[in-house]
Amino acid sequence: MEEYLTSSPQETEQLGLTVASRLKPGSVLALYGNLGSGKTCFTRGFCRYFGISEVKSPSFILINQYEGKDFPIWHIDLYRMEANEEIFQLGLDEIFSGRGITLVEWAEKGEEFLPPDCWKIKFAYGRNPDERSIKINSPV
Repeated sequence: MEEYLTSSPQETEQLGLTVASRLKPGSVLALYGNLGSGKTCFTRGFCRYFGISEVKSPSFILINQYEGKDFPIWHIDLYRMEANEEIFQLGLDEIFSGRGITLVEWAEKGEEFLPPDCWKIKFAYGRNPDERSIKINSPV
């Protein structure tokens, strides 16, 4: 497991960009953490690596698809999901087996739907308002 401490939203975005350089189509990232812990900041930097400049939190839309340089990036938010049936109806299996990369915010709500080889990234608050502790557990 890798551990990072970022001290600004820009550093959290930079970490997302760095992690993105290590991934390929078919990868799934499960993002864990409370509201405001850095999941969307990380995703913004991650997507920037693939040429995507505008990233919005999908809290009300549930799923955003961004067109990257060579393949799509799926950004899913399970925050508003209440039951497994709702999550099942999203068709995550199809998205996960697609030709893109998927980031799932609030992954703890849909763990049983995640592929066993997904990356697990846990975000937590640090000692000051902008500081974040980020733990990355990669499948390799």
